Amino acid sequence: MTILVIAVLGATGAILRAVATNRLPALVGTLAVNLGAAFLLGLSAQWDGVAAIAVRVGLLGALSTWSTLAHQVADLLRRGRRGPAAIYLGSTLTGGVLLAWLGLAFG
Repeated sequence: MTILVIAVLGATGAILRAVATNRLPALVGTLAVNLGAAFLLGLSAQWDGVAAIAVRVGLLGALSTWSTLAHQVADLLRRGRRGPAAIYLGSTLTGGVLLAWLGLAFG
């Protein structure tokens, strides 16, 4: 049953990510889903049980995307756009940690 719940929430997270990244500019969409997932991960950090695992692994695992972030930063660097690459990476990492902390505070 746990695997089924993770699968359903994983599909939901993947759909949410696809919608966000298709409706927003590429970097903005990825930043939005990653920051949102960081906040929700912090918020859910004190939850227990199957629901907590399913939300963290399924929903948030599919919603957030480290690989897309890495690809986008590498592409910016490849095109010689070091400043935007640094700002994007720094915003994601700093914002993600701060939002996870904020989620913990609210959780």
